[in-house]
Amino acid sequence: PRLGTTVKARQVTQGYRQSAADVSDLYRYATDTTLVIEHSETVQIDAEQALLLEASAGETWLHLRGRRVAPGQSEPLCTTELWIAPAFRAVQGIEGPLTGAVHAAIERQFGEVITTVEQEIRAVAIGAADARTLRVPARSPGLWVSRRYRNRQADLVELAISIHPADRFSYSTVLRREWGVGDQNRRDA
Repeated sequence: PRLGTTVKARQVTQGYRQSAADVSDLYRYATDTTLVIEHSETVQIDAEQALLLEASAGETWLHLRGRRVAPGQSEPLCTTELWIAPAFRAVQGIEGPLTGAVHAAIERQFGEVITTVEQEIRAVAIGAADARTLRVPARSPGLWVSRRYRNRQADLVELAISIHPADRFSYSTVLRREWGVGDQNRRDA
């Protein structure tokens, strides 16, 4: 009891391991890898997209699609879809291969500050279009990662959704206990 178990793979796989404890750790991921933008357009969003973007149907958002690659790896790490809020859709310097974070470009150009990043990770079966780009079989296992970048007013500035093949990405988190927090509840129980 309380010794734990460590599971190790029989063979080493190439991939990217992301460790995060702070918003600044997301900058490292963006600078360690390259985002190749393959499609960019302004989109007048419909009702379904408006729900996803916490917006109103009819607003015009910047929509980008591409793939992220890591140095020395022949296969893409993921496909990425980005949505940039109307106030920031004129962001400059995000064409072609990017070795920096899009949210950092928004901060520099507009003086905006990203204070919160909400991240959600799910297991998925990779769809046919993403599978072709990632060079994996359709319906193979993957990770869907959504990040919502918010400013001081909690407004959505950017939404990034990435699809990773299961063997090319891992995410590591360290949780630390804040001493004294929650102690009162234990004493009252």
